[in-house]
Order: sequence, then structure tokens, then C-alpha cells
Amino acid sequence: MAFDDDPAVRASVLSALASLGYLSAKDVIGAQLNDEAWQVRVAAVEAVRRMTLLQFVPELSERLDDEVWWVQFRASEALAALRRCRHRELRQLAESGKDRAQRMASLVMAGTSLA
Repeated sequence: MAFDDDPAVRASVLSALASLGYLSAKDVIGAQLNDEAWQVRVAAVEAVRRMTLLQFVPELSERLDDEVWWVQFRASEALAALRRCRHRELRQLAESGKDRAQRMASLVMAGTSLA
């Protein structure tokens, strides 16, 4: 169901997997970070954050340059929430990422104690 034709179904499945903490689905969650529907990408970002899937930090960083602002914002929140990597990743993106990624990383750092 995580690859259903309906984006609402895909997003709901990702939310359920995150709520259950179903770690066996981590590859499915990672794949959905690049879904064509922004709602699904947001759900995947949230699942990564809620399940602390640190292996997807590079993919979260890529989402900071997403074409949809809400995906960028949620990805930046997820990076900030992942305590083991947040400072290093956000600082690197603020200093050398793409324009949108730089702006979003800088905003998150300014809103937290990371700046």
C-alpha cells in the first residue's frame, strides 16, 4: 500500500508505519522521500524524524531544496530534531548548500540554539 496510486493512501501508510515504529519498512520510507506527490514526501520526512532514521540524513538534506516550501520546512525540522547530526548538517547546508537549502538551514538554526 505504500506504493498505491493514491497519494493520500501512500502518505497515510507512511504515517502509520512511523506511528508503529516499524523499522523493517525503513527502505520503503526512504524511497518515498522522492515521491512525486509532495504530501507523500512530507509524510516520509516525518517518518524519518519520528523513527530517528539517521541513515536518511543525506536525503533529508536534499529535501531542503525541494520545490515545495512545506517539504523544505518539514525536512529542516527533521534535521534539527535528529540530535546527533543536526548541528553539523545544518551548519554545512547553511554555509555551502543550494540557495533554498541555505536559506532554510539558516532559518532553522536561527530559530534554535544551533546558531
